[in-house]
Amino acid sequence: MKGRIGNNIKKILSDIGLGEDEISAYIALLEEGSATAQSIAKKTRISPIKIYGVLEHLLDRHFCRKIVGTEEIYVPVPPIDAARNFLKNKRLSFDGEINAISTLGENLIPELNSYLTKVSPSEFILPHQRIKVIQRRQELINALRSIHYTAEKELRVIIRPPFTVGISEMHETDASAAYYRGVKFTIILDSKMCEYPDLKFFAKDASSTPPERTEVFFYPNVNFELTLADEKEAMLTLFKRNKRKELWIRDKNIIKLCALAFENLKRKSIRLTPEKVDEICQKLNT
Repeated sequence: MKGRIGNNIKKILSDIGLGEDEISAYIALLEEGSATAQSIAKKTRISPIKIYGVLEHLLDRHFCRKIVGTEEIYVPVPPIDAARNFLKNKRLSFDGEINAISTLGENLIPELNSYLTKVSPSEFILPHQRIKVIQRRQELINALRSIHYTAEKELRVIIRPPFTVGISEMHETDASAAYYRGVKFTIILDSKMCEYPDLKFFAKDASSTPPERTEVFFYPNVNFELTLADEKEAMLTLFKRNKRKELWIRDKNIIKLCALAFENLKRKSIRLTPEKVDEICQKLNT
């Protein structure tokens, strides 16, 4: 690869971490195509003793390769391939650092849990058992939450201008499902709401026959947010909107997790009442 190398490639090589001697040696190889260590030393005026260390560093970083025969010949890796090798090694390096940090974080969480968990003085719980208690209590909270919403999109919907009727219809089903699962509506109006005084948002009431449309205040150019109530409030709202005094839950995972809150729970279904919900929340807060 004969020719002269401009200053641009020298600057790029410097920016990616090559030293002055390494840049000189690599450029010499590019200009000569192939060379021995001593011929590179003469061309670059690098010490004959130091040149071997410089070339080894280029080999380690995949900027050249060595052909062993009657004498050792060094051949440059084309700049495009060298750049690709550099980027690949950098990605691997960053991935390794990120994985190491993630591992440290994962190891730190259970350690913190073991210190932060409140343990009754009358009972002795080993650290690994204490961590499982925390994880199961969190799973129970998540299981209770799953009863009154089905997807994250039911929790937050933000409508931005320009407003069209199509947007209202698009979110009508999701908002209705959220509403009847105990999700609270928070509607934030902006200064332009007066431009569309007659435009409202409707949620379908699927429980009535024929289905009715329950009016919910809604105007264009607003942030329309669905925020989740706490476990107790959401569950009580669920009872109210279903017009029942009790709900039977048959989900095996929920029943298994509820066994942590109730003693001797060996059933295929569990009857939840507003009082039982209150009891669950009290147990989870202890």
